[in-house]
Amino acid sequence: MDSLIQDSFLQNVKDRITKPTLQYAPEGDSNLISLLYYGTAGDGIDWHFDGNIYLGERWAGILTFQEDTNDSHSKLELEIQGEQKNFAKENILNSLILFQGDQIKHRVRPMLRGEERMVINLLFTT
Repeated sequence: MDSLIQDSFLQNVKDRITKPTLQYAPEGDSNLISLLYYGTAGDGIDWHFDGNIYLGERWAGILTFQEDTNDSHSKLELEIQGEQKNFAKENILNSLILFQGDQIKHRVRPMLRGEERMVINLLFTT
């Protein structure tokens, strides 16, 4: 996971979203990088907003490595302006989804028996 906390990876993200002030959360933040595994029936997280302890913007980055589910869409869903958005599984694998988790409501729908999902969660600020 340390290979993701590098200047080259950050620069690649910044170039793609044209957000030159984007930075990793400080090293002491326990949410800077996390491996999240959903593998038990019922694993997921209900609709929520993330907290923000920073003066600037807070950005959540979700890098999906595995999404072995029965659905054609990812279990990750965002709610933008009252409308639920989801992602086709084939488009989400090995892709980084970046969104302001303190301003965009989001959830991971519960896993069903035999389903597995593994992501790396990264925290960025501006």
